[in-house]
Amino acid sequence: MSTEAYVETLSNLPKIVQNYPIVLTDQMAELYIELLCRYERKSVLRFLETSESYRVERCLYICQEYAVIDAANFLLERAGDIGSALLLVISSLNEKFILLDTVVESEHCDMAPEHFKAILSKKEVTDILEILRTCIGLC
Repeated sequence: MSTEAYVETLSNLPKIVQNYPIVLTDQMAELYIELLCRYERKSVLRFLETSESYRVERCLYICQEYAVIDAANFLLERAGDIGSALLLVISSLNEKFILLDTVVESEHCDMAPEHFKAILSKKEVTDILEILRTCIGLC
């Protein structure tokens, strides 16, 4: 089985679990979350939001170990640790500013308005805006 096929199969697990009622143990869910963290990082948060069958502390550890920030943030909020969730998001914001600075320097932009528009369309800027929205949501 190819890696792509395996990842696709992993992505379909939440649908399968909903359609066929089975008992999903904490250990099974945590193993699945670890696999998602390794191979399908963007799906971790979606699974955590739609499932209740996992231990928050263990999944938080896994998400932090693999640096899946949005999922770790969700789990910190769920555990009621809003302060740590905010600190986690702010620390990721600093990393995004560093990336943006590197991109801007590499393009040698001047002060022309069209260069500002080009910068605002960069992925790094949209990432920063999303993090800022998350911070505001935590306040």
